[in-house]
Amino acid sequence: MGHTPPGSVPPPPPPPGQSGPVYHHTPYQPGMPPGQGGQQKSGCLPKGCLIALAIIGALALALIALAVIGVMFGDEETVAETELEEGMCLDEIHADDGLLELVDCGDEHLFEVSENIEVSGEDYPGRENLRDEAGYECSRIADDITAEYDVPQLQYWSLSPSEETWEAGDRTIVCFVGARGGRDLIGSHAEGTLEHR
Repeated sequence: MGHTPPGSVPPPPPPPGQSGPVYHHTPYQPGMPPGQGGQQKSGCLPKGCLIALAIIGALALALIALAVIGVMFGDEETVAETELEEGMCLDEIHADDGLLELVDCGDEHLFEVSENIEVSGEDYPGRENLRDEAGYECSRIADDITAEYDVPQLQYWSLSPSEETWEAGDRTIVCFVGARGGRDLIGSHAEGTLEHR
């Protein structure tokens, strides 16, 4: 006969005519080794899950920190072609995805947005008409800036609305100035600090 620990309920007698073992239930007692008595619910997650959660949390914090640092101190900032403003400086003015990378005007750069020209009308005027207007306006602006800063003749470039951007409300011709021969500009005409290198 087995020993019944103190505080436990004695097992019921086996039903008459039953042979074989009789299973006894031993209630859980504090300090009882695992596997004996009732099951104990764990108050914490398994160790592996806790480690995985800690790693995921650390990675999430790192990604957030990198995003904040990139916004605050990043050297590169992009802007849509339709959002260019006077005084923005760039090294490239052609983008297949419509996003242009801005650079610090205090550093050497190739182009500066010299002025935005608003076009009137409801109907798309056509590519050639926009090109003609851009040529007239942007060349005049480049000449004025060249005379103002007493620098070698600046060239002009332009971006005009496409039929698609016109339909979306774009009515702006963007004029750029840059030095001939791909030489660098320093500073900004919008800030009164333009130089030619």
